[in-house]
This record gives sequence, structure tokens and C-alpha cells, in this order.
Amino acid sequence: MSKHDLSTHFQTKPTFTLVGLDIETLALKSLRPVIFQIGLVVARIHKDHDILEEVTSFDLRPSIAEQAVVGRSTDKDTIRFHDRIRSECGLCVEDYYGLDRQRDVREPLLKVEEVCKEADAVCINHPEFDAPRLASLATDFHFSRELWHFRKTFDVSLPYRFV
Repeated sequence: MSKHDLSTHFQTKPTFTLVGLDIETLALKSLRPVIFQIGLVVARIHKDHDILEEVTSFDLRPSIAEQAVVGRSTDKDTIRFHDRIRSECGLCVEDYYGLDRQRDVREPLLKVEEVCKEADAVCINHPEFDAPRLASLATDFHFSRELWHFRKTFDVSLPYRFV
């Protein structure tokens, strides 16, 4: 199956699962940034009825402190950007960064693996950014299994590039 041939793959299954994945980081230029949020949206779609059967979302918060201990990066410009967005939204630091919801880094990685392994497609806006940074997080925390098979990855940013 071709990486870009979703329609052929989905025609053979009565129900398929799409996962939307997005990360938020505290550095843009590093391949090892602190990742403070991993968002997943899971949609199960029934082909014959062309309807959503189920939509589930996850807001995963890997520990910022644990990532700092292993030397993952932050940069002032990215932090300033998040502070501006946080301020515009009227959120306190604790709420914006989910400080009370942070978990041991391996816990969010396990959830990403669980959700994405079962998916037919993992849809990411600019996967060339998110996928290697998540992989580096997994490597830093000795998570030796792949989070999902790379052939399931689809770049959902392409249509927006032409609008």
C-alpha cells in the first residue's frame, strides 16, 4: 500500500480509525526540545454510513522537570511566544502548561503508542517536526518500541499550503 493511498486502504475496512496528533514544545530549532503537551484526537469512522462512530481526545502532559534533567532544550523566543498566547487566553502558568496534570514521561508515551498502534492513519500537521521530536523523547527515556509505524503517518498540512 502506498503511503498516500488512504482511499484504497479504507475501502477494504468497514470501520477505520484516524488519529490526529500534535505536540507543543518549548524550543523550535532543537531536535530534543522539552515537550509540554501531546494532543491526540481519535476518530472511528464507519465507511458504509459515512459517520463518526466515536471521537475521543487526550491531553497528555509529560513532566517538564524530568525532561530538563536529561538535557532537553528550551529557548527564550519560544517561551515568550507561549507566554504571549497564555496571556491572550487569560490563563495562569499552571493551567497553560498543565503543571498539575504532568506525568512521568513514559506514561504519555505509552498512551501515544497504545492509541497510534491501533490507528489506520496518524495525521499530523507537519510530521517532519512532531514525529522526530516525539521519537527523541522516547529515546531519551529508554522507550525502545516505535510509537507507531511510519507508513501510517499522513501530513495534513498540505491542503492548507495552497489556500
